[in-house]
Amino acid sequence: MPTTDAPWFLRHPRWTLALVALAGIALVVGGAVAAEVAARRADAKPQSVPPTDRVLRLREMPRNVDLLLRPDRAMLDGSDALADVPVRVQTDGDGFLLPSRRHATPDRTVLFLGGSTTACLFVPDSLRFHALVGRGLEARSGLRVHTLNAARTGNHAVHSLGVLLGKGVPHDPDVVVILHAVNDLTTLLREGDYWNDNPSRGLLIEAPCRTPGCHLRTGLGDLGGALFPGLSRRLAPPAPPEFDRPAAAADAPALTARFRSALVALVETARAWGATPVLMTQANRFLPEPPPTLAFPHDGLGLSYAEYRALYLAFNDMTRAVAADLDVPLVDLAADVPPDDVHLYDYVHLTAAGSRRVGERLTEVLATLPAFPSPSERGR
Repeated sequence: MPTTDAPWFLRHPRWTLALVALAGIALVVGGAVAAEVAARRADAKPQSVPPTDRVLRLREMPRNVDLLLRPDRAMLDGSDALADVPVRVQTDGDGFLLPSRRHATPDRTVLFLGGSTTACLFVPDSLRFHALVGRGLEARSGLRVHTLNAARTGNHAVHSLGVLLGKGVPHDPDVVVILHAVNDLTTLLREGDYWNDNPSRGLLIEAPCRTPGCHLRTGLGDLGGALFPGLSRRLAPPAPPEFDRPAAAADAPALTARFRSALVALVETARAWGATPVLMTQANRFLPEPPPTLAFPHDGLGLSYAEYRALYLAFNDMTRAVAADLDVPLVDLAADVPPDDVHLYDYVHLTAAGSRRVGERLTEVLATLPAFPSPSERGR
């Protein structure tokens, strides 16, 4: 039987390659572990302040979305004029609802802040009042106007303060239009204050992932959502109730005082950055008697319709009072928009006809501001 004096590694090349690979991996992993141990020892020394573990929420629309949004069953049941048809919703790279920036270089910029009554998601995009205002102001003034709708469903006035500072101010708005009431009232009744631990409406949230496991889970989830978006939506667990605690005591003076503080903060912040604030009351169908065709959406608060209506009207009155006290232009939509199913498909949300009426009224008011002189005035 033939024999050979060749070394073992030549006689077993595959095993040799495997051992070399394992040795290389061990060296790399060992080096990484050693470096991590050294880094942790260095971090243990009082050399620097650790990173924050909480951040302020920027409650905005997702960026660069293009979707067909359809009202769910609960929305349809609570409405008497909402069509069960999909509506296209698009946002730009900053989360502003389209149409937004239509010019390479605008002459004027109007920023809109609010919740769903400002977003108007179930109104066709070209008929949302922020778009109508932009076209109306351009026609009257001859200026190129950007109208940036930064609203998001559920936002209250303190959310809008964060949006104004977080992404509104960098666009140097000339006018900031503010519309709030019902979300502020609901949040204050449910949570007792703007500062709360509600997972959807709270202001402070835990910072993003800081562990490898968290990053891995998030990355895999994002990858799955990108590859299989339809399946991911269907397999996602149902969203928890937005509010899961009993309503706080309905202390009208305390609630309206909180709302006043939030409005004053928005007004003065807009002015501090060189913009003209404009306040709007909220159009609504909170009539002395509840409309028989509408379901009252706030039964879980433990308040009667009359009690809730009184609080809601007090919030609109507070908007009027802040406008008067701080000499802010006011668009009184509660008085200007008829409280019927032609203009509002439920208690507070505009139909296309309602949005058109708001756009016309708001254009009239904004056209009187110094930011929008007529062509003849500019030529003087």
